[in-house]
Formats: sequence, C-alpha cells, structure tokens
Amino acid sequence: METSAELGRKVEVPPRERILNAARELFYSRGIRAVSVDEIAAAAQTNKMTLYRHFESKDRLVAEYLRSLNAYAIVRDEETIRPYAGDPYAQLRALVARHG
Repeated sequence: METSAELGRKVEVPPRERILNAARELFYSRGIRAVSVDEIAAAAQTNKMTLYRHFESKDRLVAEYLRSLNAYAIVRDEETIRPYAGDPYAQLRALVARHG
C-alpha cells in the first residue's frame, strides 16, 4: 500500500497539533513565561484566533503542554521498568539510573 508521501501528497498536520508542537519547542527552549501567544501562533503557522479556538487561553495551552510531558514521562518510566517486572529493587535502580 502506498503512503501519502509516496504518492507525492503533503501530509497536513492539524492546527491543534501544530500549536502544541510549537508550544513544546518554544516552552522548552525559552521557558513558558518568556513565550507569547503571538510567537506560538507564528511558529505553528497559524493565527491567534485559531490558537484560541483550540485553547481558551495560554494557561489552557500550558496545562495541555504539562499533561503531555507527564504522559511522556509515564510511558518512558514504564518502558524503563518493564524488563524488571517482579523485581521492585531492580525497577527502582533502573529508574534512578535513567533519571540520575
């Protein structure tokens, strides 16, 4: 089966995802308070109206950003301890080594 890329079609990323991706990059590199909504919208190649359509406020966008970081951390930690199922001490050592 051919993919969109193989057919020469551009795969469009939905605006909400583009906004979150832009916010992640900007928040990580410069800090949450240092980044304006205008900068996020520009980096996401959209406008403030679209941003506010998906997120009521910058605070809501920040909350979603933090939720996504938490979800990523949980998945990463679960992958770290999976090989040591049934051995809590080995799981703890693996987590400490990963975060240390």
